[in-house]
Amino acid sequence: MATNRTNQHIVMATFSSSMQAEQAVEALHDVGFTSDQIRYSGQFVTENFLESVKDLLIFP
Repeated sequence: MATNRTNQHIVMATFSSSMQAEQAVEALHDVGFTSDQIRYSGQFVTENFLESVKDLLIFP
């Protein structure tokens, strides 16, 4: 017999930096959430990426 999980709750949040998001995940772990209960997604832009885009847009 399969277990039906009907009491699931979803919480979503956005953060200004990846550091803030990492701190939030760590805080969730600290209060007892498991990694299986936490999902996250992000778009990380590095300075090198921005420099390469700038180089493409600026012609000598």
